[in-house]
Amino acid sequence: MAKAAKSELEREELYHLLGRAENVALMQRGLALAISGDVPTLMAPGIVSAASARHPEEALDFAIRNWDKLSKMLEVNSAFQFLPRLAVNSTELATIDKLNAFAAAHVPENARQDYVLAAARVRYFAKVRATRLPEVDAWLASPANSSASRN
Repeated sequence: MAKAAKSELEREELYHLLGRAENVALMQRGLALAISGDVPTLMAPGIVSAASARHPEEALDFAIRNWDKLSKMLEVNSAFQFLPRLAVNSTELATIDKLNAFAAAHVPENARQDYVLAAARVRYFAKVRATRLPEVDAWLASPANSSASRN
């Protein structure tokens, strides 16, 4: 559908939606398509970014594995920020280790601020997921909040 789109805006939106697929297998197909050469170079990183909204760990892992190809599609000024942006929705502490390892191998020390901020955000989301979400689930499940008591 994207190849047949009548406008660049429509084409970009369709590629973006492919990356944002809720189904993991479909999202992975979108990621593979991003580096296949069949997607316009300027749109390919957008597929990976879109995937990170629902599947941040998978998108990050994909970007790290394919950094040689993907980095050539990014603007020089934004390349160092690309991976930390993929990780911002992660709740997995292992993501921090991946970011740190990547930064140590590819990013000059004076350009790692985005990695530090992304790690802090992942730590925060992991804490919320571990501590606050169970409280919210318990509150929602309590008899005082059941749908029968609201009627």
